[in-house]
Amino acid sequence: MYLSVDHTSDQILVRISSGYWKTLLEHSVSSKKKTLKGILLLGDLNARHSSWRDTVDNQQGINLFNYINAADLWVANVSGKPTFASTNGSSVIDLCVTSRNMKEMMQTEEIDTEVELFSGAPNRGHYPVIFQLYMPRVASKTKVLRPCWNEVDWTQWRSVLETEVHLRRESINGTKDATDLLDILTDAIKEAGEKSVPKKYSTRTIHCKPYWNEELTKLSKNLRQAREKFKKNSSPWNRGKVEDSLNVFKQNLIEAESKYMKEKVEGLNSTNGTIFWGRYQKFSEKKQDGIGCFLSKSGTIRQNNSEKVRTTLPRIF
Repeated sequence: MYLSVDHTSDQILVRISSGYWKTLLEHSVSSKKKTLKGILLLGDLNARHSSWRDTVDNQQGINLFNYINAADLWVANVSGKPTFASTNGSSVIDLCVTSRNMKEMMQTEEIDTEVELFSGAPNRGHYPVIFQLYMPRVASKTKVLRPCWNEVDWTQWRSVLETEVHLRRESINGTKDATDLLDILTDAIKEAGEKSVPKKYSTRTIHCKPYWNEELTKLSKNLRQAREKFKKNSSPWNRGKVEDSLNVFKQNLIEAESKYMKEKVEGLNSTNGTIFWGRYQKFSEKKQDGIGCFLSKSGTIRQNNSEKVRTTLPRIF
């Protein structure tokens, strides 16, 4: 099976086809399309070569080896485990050939040698070869309507809120249930936010943890992979891998947060220290304006800790 991905300004085109490997690869490589983002070729190529850790080189393997070197391609079979077995011996002939820009995405190679071989004559056949391709997450370019908290006239907001509460006085007086009262007040705050908080379209994405870094992204990815592997095979070994990955991730997360807070606090001087405390006081319960910083874009009060961190840290520091 052959798969290629073309990316243009308005669409992503995925081609899937089958045929002789050299014909398929030559068609894509010779075109040299700037939009070509990746090539993936999987199949029984009957190509044996020591570069993918087979024990011998045959002519088909030599031809493939020479071609992928000239075309800057890469064979993802790196484990050296045989993909074909018989009473006469074994070989690595079920291959995965990719463009080099996809090399980092090919994270794992699994050869299921425990499966019963049904194909071919007795005691011979091809083992299932399983690759996992991890695609990087790409932030959406869709514009989102976001509230502009720095441009809010909080005097007007309080006036609108008082009006909205007044309009709901019959409902408020007609119930003694705390949950119902909370729902009524939440609805009033939401309506006040819709009427008083200006909004602008934005594509900017802010991580809820401002201390997030590339190492945490890598460790988070490792944790997801360990969990996915545990879902497929809930062995004690895989469980241990999940626990180890989780502990390492948590430790690095705490260290990154502590380092971020330390740098911010140590950077305070007499001038920006005054600014710091001024910002901090806006979150004090003594100041009515403080509630605005804890309103979500829909106008409801933030409950989630991640949302509170995302809102609080940039405004204080």
